[in-house]
Amino acid sequence: MKKIFYLLLLLITNEAFSQSDTSKKYIEIDSVVITAFGKRPIKNIPYNIERVNLKKLQLTPRPQLMQHLSQLPSVSAITSGGDINKPVIRGLSFNQLQMFANGTRIDNQTWDDRHDIGIADVGYDKIEIINGPAALVYGPNTLGGALAFEEKTPGVNEKANGYVNLGYFGNSIGGNLSAGIREGKKDWFYSLYSAYQMHANYVQGEGEETNPPPVEEDKPLAPNSKFTNMAFKGMIGVRKEKSLHKFTYSLYSQNLGIIEDESNNTTPVKEERDYEMEAPYQNVNTHVLSLENTFNTGKSDVTVNVGYQFNKRKEFEPGTLPKSKFLGVGLDLSTLTGDVQWHSDKTKSSGITVGVQGFYQNNKNTGNFVLVPDAHVSTVGAFVLGHTDYKQWNFLYGVRIDAHKLDMFTTIPKLDDGYNPSFPAPNQNISGSYTPYSFSAGVVYHPAKEWSLKLNLANGYAAPNYAHLTAYGKHEGTYRFEVGNNDLKMEKNIEVDATAAYTNADISFSLNGYINSINDYIYINPTNETVDDLKVYRWTQNDATISGIETNLEVHPTQVKWFEGYIRAGVLRGKLKDGKGDLPYIPANKVITGLTWKKDDGKKWKQWYATLQLSSYGKQSKVAEFEEQTDGYFLADVFAGVSPSLGRHHRWNLTAFCTNLFNKGYFNHLSLVKTIDIREPGRNIGLQVSYNF
Repeated sequence: MKKIFYLLLLLITNEAFSQSDTSKKYIEIDSVVITAFGKRPIKNIPYNIERVNLKKLQLTPRPQLMQHLSQLPSVSAITSGGDINKPVIRGLSFNQLQMFANGTRIDNQTWDDRHDIGIADVGYDKIEIINGPAALVYGPNTLGGALAFEEKTPGVNEKANGYVNLGYFGNSIGGNLSAGIREGKKDWFYSLYSAYQMHANYVQGEGEETNPPPVEEDKPLAPNSKFTNMAFKGMIGVRKEKSLHKFTYSLYSQNLGIIEDESNNTTPVKEERDYEMEAPYQNVNTHVLSLENTFNTGKSDVTVNVGYQFNKRKEFEPGTLPKSKFLGVGLDLSTLTGDVQWHSDKTKSSGITVGVQGFYQNNKNTGNFVLVPDAHVSTVGAFVLGHTDYKQWNFLYGVRIDAHKLDMFTTIPKLDDGYNPSFPAPNQNISGSYTPYSFSAGVVYHPAKEWSLKLNLANGYAAPNYAHLTAYGKHEGTYRFEVGNNDLKMEKNIEVDATAAYTNADISFSLNGYINSINDYIYINPTNETVDDLKVYRWTQNDATISGIETNLEVHPTQVKWFEGYIRAGVLRGKLKDGKGDLPYIPANKVITGLTWKKDDGKKWKQWYATLQLSSYGKQSKVAEFEEQTDGYFLADVFAGVSPSLGRHHRWNLTAFCTNLFNKGYFNHLSLVKTIDIREPGRNIGLQVSYNF
């Protein structure tokens, strides 16, 4: 019966092109704020860009940001527990993607597949996701794209306003609490935000089991998937007649449980539904300070951004006594960034942007074990970006050159890890210098007001990092012994992107296709060697190709105001050239549909809505050598909300939800714990209450 029900709902939503509330829509079709572009409509940019309104994600509550972003056609997540979700864009991840926030490049040891996204969404208004090579504007490590977090500056004479939001998630007995306030005066402004999350081990999905566990203690908990996070973000700024200055400080403190295989324990561990962190787990603290400055010099503008961040990562491993721990790998990563850009008159039909960017990083070991060595990384880049608008045509083009340098140093561990490999370690005392060129050239043609036809050609690069080159040791939580390769070359790619987009008052539609050819693609591969009980994996490289199609359809009829809908789909394939197999970490194909009913004219309670979302993920049988195939699955999620008549102006909002409605037991193909038979979360029933003032 459930399969028939799934099919009927899928047919209904496909026919209706369902969607959630447009007045609070998930993706906005609007102008982008990428500094080098100026404020240009997305329809006039040949890149494929998706814009996500973060405040409106409260309509569909989920425990973590990446669980929201993974609903987009181009985005997926490598998961490893309740709070470890690494972004994937078009099949690329790690240091092939880059994140930015408030004009600052964000770095948090992105080489590791068991590191989280590393940035909290608290205090930000939107994320712009650039799909495809973005090296021209953003520099290194953007083979697959970039994620840019933005906060809107408080307006002139904007009265103090804010919110308090509390969410409860039944599956993990968890809570998300956040609050914020902002205000704008004529000459100055500020904003303050904070958030706290606390979740116990989640319950795995079981699907259609015939004998469900009778009591709480017998439920299939995902061992050590608990997490506790705290975030703070504050911004203060000054505006003058011809300049704007913003200083932002943010702190993100995370305690992230690491799921491990406990099947071989002679004394099985009874999993508990508490919040006390037990080894193995990660403790990560990230401080980011950024200063953004914009100067008007007549018809042109100059932006000067400077940032400093400090990422302190500790991985604790179990000690010899119950609930004891000791520090395994510890890494301190400090990063200094700078960005200077000059923009010609952006209101004219033609113009240029000239920019110089740079960053310097220092990585230092502080733990007892050494997986990657101490290292210095530096990059200085310069670019020129031009645009020309002529009648129905928009052209965007530019070139860039970078000087990238990496120095690594022999780093002696404080303790012996107990492993005795029969092969030598890669040389740690090495250096690498790279001078890549990047370009982008694209055109948009508007045959009619509603249509945009885009074509773009761009390239990017990613230099091998210190993990690729020199790793030597057990990678906690991966059940493998990793060995770097001193001979790795720089990854380089070129991608062709084509898009057809149509937008009017009732419907928005886009169809995008791309082919990404990558030279010297770096990936990890298993060998026949072992070190004690660990299989040896070595970093290697080969040419590769990733191709795919993405589509997004949104319907919001002006004559049927109670109804909206959407369909989002992503299909991609990644493979090594010369018949050497398939790429790792390639997500399964997906189709996500939704249906929303809404009513805003209630007599006392207003803004009623109810949303049903169905997600279909295909079987993934095109897998890398060390990966397992995964079956396809369907998921159903339900959300409902209202603004009750409590106090004045309907400032309260209530949302009830149930994700994974049928408690489906399934494996996300990008899960790192599926190999030890740990499934994704099951049914999650919750409630969210927010108050706006």
